[in-house]
Amino acid sequence: MSLPFDPLAHALYGLGWLSFGLSHSWLAGPAAERRFKPLFGAWWRIVYNVISTLHILLVMALGGWLLPAGQPLPLPDWAPWAMGAVGVLGVGLMVWFAGYYDGMRLLGVTQLKGAHEGHAESDEEPLHRVGPHRYVRHPLYSAGILIFWGLAFTEAGLATAIWATLYFWLGSRHEERKLTRLFGEDYTRYRNTVPALIPWKGRAWVE
Repeated sequence: MSLPFDPLAHALYGLGWLSFGLSHSWLAGPAAERRFKPLFGAWWRIVYNVISTLHILLVMALGGWLLPAGQPLPLPDWAPWAMGAVGVLGVGLMVWFAGYYDGMRLLGVTQLKGAHEGHAESDEEPLHRVGPHRYVRHPLYSAGILIFWGLAFTEAGLATAIWATLYFWLGSRHEERKLTRLFGEDYTRYRNTVPALIPWKGRAWVE
């Protein structure tokens, strides 16, 4: 059975993802930091995380409201099992990869603790080139893509996987401009050696 396709619903959902991508990229950039960090101080990272989380939840809710989420796509019998395996793999990789990041700093807890102790803590982490970063430059994005495509067995899930993949790809390019400013030639050399999202070179970084 074919499902009705609503171009307007998909366009509105795409605009929702566009709004998230633009706002998230701007909030992560130097202009927003100059404007808001003096206002929020050590709380800025937490404020940034709360805004970003609420925004993406609203976008996902919009997709669930606009697009059919309960009716599966007409896929082969084996497809949901394969997609489920891809999703589980993505979750496992996400958990593993997260261990290579400073979670408390990403959440903003380290910054608050530093302010309480009377010193400032940076929002930025050092340049990661170990573990999964030897294979891809953005391992969390790679795992996220697998998770979204593992859920792409409905129209809403498929649209979400497409928009999320586009967001991760464009977002990684924006993030790399910031990383190049922070780490200069070290990051440029790393970027020229290691793939962004797909580990097609295998273990590309060997230092």
